[in-house]
Amino acid sequence: MTLYEGSNRTGMIQLLEDWTGTESSSNYTRQAKTRDLNLGLDDYMSLSIPSSGTWQADDFNHTRYPNFTFDIVSGQKDYSFDEDEQGNKINDIYRIEIKDANGTKHLLTPYNEFDEETSLWEAEGNTGTPTRYYKSGNAFFLDVTPNYNSTDGGRVWYARTPKYFTVASGTSDDTTEPGIPNNHHTYPILWAAYNYWLPLDTAKANLYGNQLALKRKEIQDYYSERTRDERPQLRTRQESTR
Repeated sequence: MTLYEGSNRTGMIQLLEDWTGTESSSNYTRQAKTRDLNLGLDDYMSLSIPSSGTWQADDFNHTRYPNFTFDIVSGQKDYSFDEDEQGNKINDIYRIEIKDANGTKHLLTPYNEFDEETSLWEAEGNTGTPTRYYKSGNAFFLDVTPNYNSTDGGRVWYARTPKYFTVASGTSDDTTEPGIPNNHHTYPILWAAYNYWLPLDTAKANLYGNQLALKRKEIQDYYSERTRDERPQLRTRQESTR
């Protein structure tokens, strides 16, 4: 479903107008509707990403995959990232790999710094090739602190915000579609309709809220079952009898 289609009223904004009765309303502008659809996309991603398994959920309107490289700087333990290379907000980090001083690539192990029984402050002085990392706020911290420089020496895999609709004025068509499965296109519209009616009409808010809850369950089920090409494998575990 495209964002805006005025002639036959087949766009997302037109459906939102039908559900809110705001086709001719000057109080709920096209800009405001676009804003609310973007907020609905945010809510969709916050739902789909935690529900997905090994096949990571992502907005497929993005033109680059959700990973990028960064420079390793000698003596620098912490690396903070608010945005990726295209300006998308980074919401979570899934995996970090680095090169050592010889250029060999290594997967780092995440750990909880609060489980450490020795001084983190003291450990900051340890240098060498990092083998672990922990996350805090919008940054991750390498352990140990690298003692070498490496251009594009690290790589991060992450979750990010969706590609938002552009706020436009007037009645020009916009053929942009949300970067989510077609049968989920109504989710941001339901989200916007529910939040539109919430302060105005409890009965209508409940109507769209119930539909939103059903669509939410459908989305969670879809992402949790999406890795159908993978088969569970049984592995034997050897235990010592000594």
